[in-house]
Amino acid sequence: MPGITFDITTDGPAQKTGTRWKAQRKGSADAPFVVAQTVSFSDGDGPHKGLYQTRVLNEIPALRYDRHASEVFLGPWAHFIWPTVVAESGGHHLLFNTYDRARFTFGFYQLAAHTPGDNLILLFRELLTLPTAASYFPDLSLKNGKVQRTDGDRTFSLEAVTAVHRPNGKVENQLFTFMTFLNPNTLEAGPTEALNAGKLMHWLLNDPKAVEASVRVAVGIMKGKIAAAATTFKLRGKDPRLAIWVSDIRHQGRGGPDAIRAALAKSTLAEQLAALSLIGSGNTDYDGRRKTVKDRIADLQTEGVFAGVTLGDAKLPL
Repeated sequence: MPGITFDITTDGPAQKTGTRWKAQRKGSADAPFVVAQTVSFSDGDGPHKGLYQTRVLNEIPALRYDRHASEVFLGPWAHFIWPTVVAESGGHHLLFNTYDRARFTFGFYQLAAHTPGDNLILLFRELLTLPTAASYFPDLSLKNGKVQRTDGDRTFSLEAVTAVHRPNGKVENQLFTFMTFLNPNTLEAGPTEALNAGKLMHWLLNDPKAVEASVRVAVGIMKGKIAAAATTFKLRGKDPRLAIWVSDIRHQGRGGPDAIRAALAKSTLAEQLAALSLIGSGNTDYDGRRKTVKDRIADLQTEGVFAGVTLGDAKLPL
């Protein structure tokens, strides 16, 4: 498979909010596709500018999470992750943004680039094992299972951990080299982040194994956290719906362990589920997500997906 790269264009000034960025495969008659739009953002780490996709999803190539197809290789875990996937990204495999301190976040489970040994770097490790990898990222390879880059005569790790002093006074370990490779400048929206996003989007659109890798990585991350939560909150052997709620609450960060324990201390399963669904209800920013998760869990119950299944059993092993 020949190398694949793209011409990146904009439909307006690059730094103007709302400007669309498009990618067109070089040397082909393929139509250009919208990657994202420019957006400004401020948080505790200061002002940022980058690319944002949510508002132009109707212009983005469609590729949605298929839980039934994923069930073939994941079993019931493919359904377990579904409420959170719908709430997180609408199940959109190609969703990404580059506007916050993570610099680059990609995929239906929203994997961020800044976390050592977790999230997006895990997806890159998996993608780089595919036969198609050299077509999209010929400068990247694996050494002892870790991602490295070759730039001219120099080869170096993208997994070196850097202690970053944040404006809030905290020191956080980050994959600064990996983040910078994907998005070199958080103060401006630029062609490098658009190109890297375009490559990933095109890769998943054209290689089912890349989609499968994305799903496997996301479920693996979730299962690791659920295994820990199962011990912390005594969820093993319980109704999976309780664990789905706990997983989503902790994934979004809308409730701490005390709130979860209080909900799980209710007398009946119905009361426990209701109490978990209310965690974060004091914040209107969480209302839409809580409703989405509640509705999708109700769908799973109607379908009988977890009938007779408990967390940690043979069908839903930890």
